[in-house]
Amino acid sequence: MKKIDIKSVIIGVLGTALIFVSMGAKQKQVFDDIYVNRIHIMDENDEVGLIGASGGSTVMMFNNNKGKQSVMMGIMNGVPGIIMKNSKDEVVNSIGVDKLGNGSMKVYTSKGIKAAQLGTSPYGGGFIAAGSHKNKEVSVLTADENGDGMIFLYDRFGKIGWGMTGKK
Repeated sequence: MKKIDIKSVIIGVLGTALIFVSMGAKQKQVFDDIYVNRIHIMDENDEVGLIGASGGSTVMMFNNNKGKQSVMMGIMNGVPGIIMKNSKDEVVNSIGVDKLGNGSMKVYTSKGIKAAQLGTSPYGGGFIAAGSHKNKEVSVLTADENGDGMIFLYDRFGKIGWGMTGKK
């Protein structure tokens, strides 16, 4: 009768365990609900993102290759929005909701000066402001309460220098 070698037994047990583990790894697990406060997203070395909720805010944040937050989106202080920053940590784009509850999109220079804004006028029409000088619009295209188009050009002091409506 042949003797059973202990090495062969261990190899057999480990081989069988490996087969069972690999069979189980191929099956998908589906969860109906997962409850967490935060999900940290990591690359090989650092945290590159975060999804979380705290103090009534729910946010997703993603970092640039320097570890600085470069994209933030979510509901902050009850207001939904998206903020994008450049590599110098300066806000250059924002998309969100204005004080009246209308949609708004703003573009900033690298010096933090608002260069353009797209939104909704108080009368419900579209609103485009561009060419900021010291954070004051120098041109505005919008509509009045009757739906007539309007265009305004402002001077460097923020006063209307020229304006016209589409009303005949």
